[in-house]
Amino acid sequence: MAAQYFFEKRYAKAATLYNEAQAIQQKSLGNDNPEVARTLRNLAITETALKHLPEAATDYGKAIGILEESHEAGAQELPSWLREYAQILRRNDQFARAEEADIRASGLEVRNAIAEEKLRRVNPSESNFVSR
Repeated sequence: MAAQYFFEKRYAKAATLYNEAQAIQQKSLGNDNPEVARTLRNLAITETALKHLPEAATDYGKAIGILEESHEAGAQELPSWLREYAQILRRNDQFARAEEADIRASGLEVRNAIAEEKLRRVNPSESNFVSR
């Protein structure tokens, strides 16, 4: 439902629902679950639409931390999240932190490309299922 409100540009209502969903997920799944991270990212996107940039940066940071701790669960998502986070940091005039996020994203993109190439070499038929 939060996503529906977001697409209807009812951002305040979407943010409320994402906050509620995140709290429920933390209780039922634990603080370090990738689904909690995905909801936090959605909240951060919504906060960005509301121009609540400091809150968006905080929630992006939390989401990225959770996804990093879950190791391979978000390996393909993490670089794009870091790029999004960098954009928010720049809008908050935090240029050095934004550059760090972009550098981390680049490193992960390279790592993911190498892993995909290795998979392609080992089993060419399965490499079509690896997403970027």
